[in-house]
Amino acid sequence: MIGNRIVYWIAQFTGWMLYALILLLYNAITGKGTYVELVASIILIVFTGILFTHAYRYVIIRYGWLNLPIHKAVLVLFLSSITLGIVCPLVHGILSDLLVPNIRSFFSMSVNEQFDLFFNWVVLTFVWSILYFTTHYFANYKKAEITNLKMLASQNEIELINLKSQLNPHFIFNALNSIRALVDEDPLLAKTAITQLSSMLRGSLQTGRRQLITLDEELSLVKSYLAIEKIRFEERLKVVYNIDPQSLNFNIPPLMIQTLVENAVKHGISSLTKGGELHVETHLNDGVLEIVVRNSGTLQTKKSASTGIGLINTEKRLSLLYGKEAGITIRQGDQEVISSILIPKNLIYENIDN
Repeated sequence: MIGNRIVYWIAQFTGWMLYALILLLYNAITGKGTYVELVASIILIVFTGILFTHAYRYVIIRYGWLNLPIHKAVLVLFLSSITLGIVCPLVHGILSDLLVPNIRSFFSMSVNEQFDLFFNWVVLTFVWSILYFTTHYFANYKKAEITNLKMLASQNEIELINLKSQLNPHFIFNALNSIRALVDEDPLLAKTAITQLSSMLRGSLQTGRRQLITLDEELSLVKSYLAIEKIRFEERLKVVYNIDPQSLNFNIPPLMIQTLVENAVKHGISSLTKGGELHVETHLNDGVLEIVVRNSGTLQTKKSASTGIGLINTEKRLSLLYGKEAGITIRQGDQEVISSILIPKNLIYENIDN
């Protein structure tokens, strides 16, 4: 990548050579010709311009004028342009008299011509100042924007870690509660459930360090959890999967479907005497993944504290990762509760393994 200093010098020479070309064309059009003395005088203009604008740049950096508020920067820019507009033609006139004596210099001009020359130099240096200040303000703005984005990303990362740290104990607590209910009823089944929980925890530890996991990995955790609940509820719990095969490699935040499934079992099916059905579905529509969890029961308008943690965290994690493009909804259907999550195909978060 080209350094800032090289870019500056390229811009300096390009700008002043363009101005020299404009002067040559103007003199050619007005019939003044482009004879040797005139070319030499224009070269002196370019030399004087580069010399003093570079010195001006040193002063700007030395005294930190680029960090001034806009109103003060405009005042400094205006006064500096007037100063340069006075000094540059005087220096150019001295150099012309010494090096190109055959062409009219500043000191041989009338007062009106001298004033016009002053004015031209003021405008020229004012334009240079505007370009220089504007370029740096834009560059600083971009740097600040990148810094802010990095800070926001860092804050989001910390918040996501905190949210996941809340979800993991919540997830384990619900599984242990299910096993505890089996200990007195059927110790053998309780042992089987503990084995299932061990498998769940192993999978949770493997995926818990990552920002995103594949939907296939998430479903493995969900199936392990539901296997425990199946032991507990026996025939009262019927699980149906309807998974789009193309969605299995889609990246999603870990424990997201798990949260919806836990909520469906704990606050839906467990409260029904005859139990019910739990459906886990995924659909892909134009690159947008829809995850749907449907369970028999009635939507509870007043959520418990444990339910709130899971669903609120799910909503926050979606917002942090995908912004407003993702979302979660829970509604009452025909004798069932329908929870759905929409996740866009966000390339930024594809194939991330933290």
